[in-house]
Amino acid sequence: MIMTSSAALRSLLARYAIARFAYEERADPATARRLAEVSRTLCAATGARSVAVALAVADARLSGSGRGAQAEAGPVVEEGTAIG
Repeated sequence: MIMTSSAALRSLLARYAIARFAYEERADPATARRLAEVSRTLCAATGARSVAVALAVADARLSGSGRGAQAEAGPVVEEGTAIG
């Protein structure tokens, strides 16, 4: 599994928070679409199937408890980097 860099993970978490707040303020198709898009990206970046798990995984990685798995998981990829 390819690990997302800490900077990219922080960026995704910030994008998720902004989208979530925007949706809470104004639940319309555009804000719902943005929230769904960033949620899918966050799940893909963490290998999770739900946003709750993705948030927990991101928190664990950023707090340092996920560091041991990085060597086994593979290279770190920056956000926006194309693979293959």
